[in-house]
Amino acid sequence: MESSCWHCNLNDTEPATLANPIDIRPLMAEVDQEIRDAEETLRLLLDKRRNLFSDRNHRLDPILRFPPEIASYIFECCLPSRDKRGDVLEETHRDTRMPWLLRSVCRGWHDIFSSTPQLWSTITLKLPDVDSLGVLARFTQEWVDRSCSLPVTIRIECRQTYPAPQSIDSWIPFFDAINHCSTRWKCLSLNIPDILLPFLQGDGQAPAMLKELGFYDKHYGERRYGFFLRNAIPCPEKVNIDALPLSLIGISWSHLKHVTIRRIGLNECLSLFQLAPDMTYCHMFSISGFNPLNTDVPSPSEHIIHRSLKTLILGNDDHMLQALHRLTLPGLEVLKVDTFSILDPENLPAFVKRSLCPLTKLTITGSSGGLETLSQLTSVPTVTDLTIFALHLDINFVKALTLRPVTVSDADKLLPNLRRLALHIFDAQLPWSFIPDLFRPQSEDQSEDQDRRVKALIVDLSCARDGQAQFRSSMNPDLAHRLQALREDGFDIKVPFSLTGASLDLLDQYLEEGEQHESTRDN
Repeated sequence: MESSCWHCNLNDTEPATLANPIDIRPLMAEVDQEIRDAEETLRLLLDKRRNLFSDRNHRLDPILRFPPEIASYIFECCLPSRDKRGDVLEETHRDTRMPWLLRSVCRGWHDIFSSTPQLWSTITLKLPDVDSLGVLARFTQEWVDRSCSLPVTIRIECRQTYPAPQSIDSWIPFFDAINHCSTRWKCLSLNIPDILLPFLQGDGQAPAMLKELGFYDKHYGERRYGFFLRNAIPCPEKVNIDALPLSLIGISWSHLKHVTIRRIGLNECLSLFQLAPDMTYCHMFSISGFNPLNTDVPSPSEHIIHRSLKTLILGNDDHMLQALHRLTLPGLEVLKVDTFSILDPENLPAFVKRSLCPLTKLTITGSSGGLETLSQLTSVPTVTDLTIFALHLDINFVKALTLRPVTVSDADKLLPNLRRLALHIFDAQLPWSFIPDLFRPQSEDQSEDQDRRVKALIVDLSCARDGQAQFRSSMNPDLAHRLQALREDGFDIKVPFSLTGASLDLLDQYLEEGEQHESTRDN
């Protein structure tokens, strides 16, 4: 009995030869079609399974029951908090990728995240090695596209000190994704080597939304490349400059309101006051005693008058005094100095007399809290808010503030308008017995409700060694109750102390322990 093969229709006695080939293509086509049908059936079943899960999630998930705008707002609250620069506060690896993580929970969350541009308007990019730039470019393009037409905050930080010359072109796709949305730049923070700055050229249109621009450099060295957009000159209101010469920053300074400076030349620093006539805030962390070799910055005039500046912060730098000698600031209201050497017996009085400024808030760091401090404060009678960071406070300093002449002549003219006093002391030995007198009238013939000297007092002992123990040793129940009575009369008196993340008020603690002791004794 002969049998045939179902694959080739040949019987057992009919061998396959070249003259009688085996053609399995029709059969293979049938099998392939069956596989496709099976795959399609599997896909439909998987879709059905996903839909069942989605339907269950939609019924059980309370977020998906909210209107889309409410759900979107809830997700916005889940994103990591950021500062104005775009940095994640208390940053973690999970926080920086929160949109991607949350939208992967379920289809409903994915749809809400993907259709909410507000969730994609801030991006922090830490540039990887060159081998991963392609993936980062696609990631950045998708992120930017999902922000739609909203203004975007972009922070870029490079892990490499300086890319190798052969790898420069590998950065082009990534920066193209950033340049594509240049008309929507709101805040641009660049912590990258200057050799990468020329890649940020924009799309040829003016970035009208750009309000903040920051150049941060963690790598020391001469900066040779600058920031210049193609066919556009941005007009930011806030700029941070770190070691980048002004000549390498292609912006208009006429709209600048807020500037922070690190490691630029003294002449460039002073010329900034001439370039930005509307500047109201200036923080000079540090100044180089020389100008960069690749810039030709003429020395400004001997004295520069800037009428718009209201806040000036001077860091702990030997060249700050040279800058202060050259400035006249008639509109200055807030002055903070991080080095007491600036405020010697001549510098501050000469500056205030020259500027005739309405200085109302003064912060001094590095003060010794002695009589030399008092001699400076007599030149600023308009100050209403005084903050001092001192190693310790001389008893004569406190006495003079309480209008008790000791060694300072005409002490009744010392800070006559003072309303708030903040003391950050590294040595907690404070003459507390004189503190209540800070809140009495300026003269004996004034009523209790007239012309009080100080309305608020903060004595921060967080940096003091054994601050709690020293406070207890210098306090007594009668004095504590006098301070509490002043509180009840409306005066703001605080003694904050922070230790290992916990914060408490030492005066409150002292009063509570006293009440507990009295209660225990009565029982």
